[in-house]
Amino acid sequence: MIEKLKNHISDLKKFNSQDLNEIESLKIKFLGRKGIINDLFSGFKDVPPDQKKEFGQKINELKILAQKKYDDLKSNIKISSKHLQKILQNQDFQLLQELFIQLL
Repeated sequence: MIEKLKNHISDLKKFNSQDLNEIESLKIKFLGRKGIINDLFSGFKDVPPDQKKEFGQKINELKILAQKKYDDLKSNIKISSKHLQKILQNQDFQLLQELFIQLL
């Protein structure tokens, strides 16, 4: 069970997207009421006593990482949309070019 938890952490660290729907799906998948983290907390009672401490720490690490990943990805999109609004208002094509380079 700890190995499964480590795999979730690894998958979460690798996740990257600029798509708002994918980012929201990530939040639901990990932090939702029927998400991975809730399932892991529900299975905590089945973990052998000698592994409970490590398992609990890993669940907390996963929860913090999921929330941070969601917040970071979402804030990057907000920054991009703010830049795009500024570009469109000012017709700043140099800034538009820089923004596209960052997104690639």
